[in-house]
Amino acid sequence: MKKINGTNVLIHEGNIQIPKGKYNFSFQSKIAFVVKNFDYEFILRVMKYLNWEYALPDGNRVPSLEEIIILSERLMNLAVEEYIKENSVRIALKTGGFVATVDRDEVELSFEFENFSSEAI
Repeated sequence: MKKINGTNVLIHEGNIQIPKGKYNFSFQSKIAFVVKNFDYEFILRVMKYLNWEYALPDGNRVPSLEEIIILSERLMNLAVEEYIKENSVRIALKTGGFVATVDRDEVELSFEFENFSSEAI
C-alpha cells in the first residue's frame, strides 16, 4: 500500500523481464516515479465532471482513484513489455483515455481528451 496525493492506493508490481546487459536502468522505478507524480486526482475530477464511464465488472461507472491508478500502471507495464519484446525505439498503448508511451527508454503517461490524425484520409 502506498500513499498517493493523500490516498492509500494498492500498487501492483509488474514482472517485466529485462535482458541482462541490454539496459542499465529500471523500468519499474520509472513507472513508480510516473505513478507517484501523475495528477490522478485532476483526471478523476474531469472524468466525474464529464461522467466518463468505464465498463467495469460491477457495471458502467466512473472509476475510482485506485482503479485509474491500477489501470494506468498496467498500461505502462504492457507498453514496456512490448517495447522490450519488439526492440522498438518508441511504442504507445492507449485505453480509457490513458496513453502509455515508451520512447528511447523513457516512460510517459498522458490522458487524452481529443486526438485527430491525418492518417484518417
